[in-house]
Amino acid sequence: MPGLLGPRLRGDDPPSRSGLTQTAAAERIGIKQPDLSKVLRGNFAGFSLERLLAAANAMGADFEIQFKKARAKRPGRAVVREYSIG
Repeated sequence: MPGLLGPRLRGDDPPSRSGLTQTAAAERIGIKQPDLSKVLRGNFAGFSLERLLAAANAMGADFEIQFKKARAKRPGRAVVREYSIG
């Protein structure tokens, strides 16, 4: 899920571009590196929303949760977007 952990470490960023290795990021977040690797690959099994948001916060990312009515008669969906400011 790109952008989940903020601009420093994204699922599609190589560690050299993010400035942190997965190991260093995992230590900052307080999880094991293999668990961070799973999250960066989109495998969120075993991770609560609270835990994922705490990880994003630990990486220095601000986040916003917004709820709105679906435009069509379909089940709701979840979308994660990364915004650049500046």
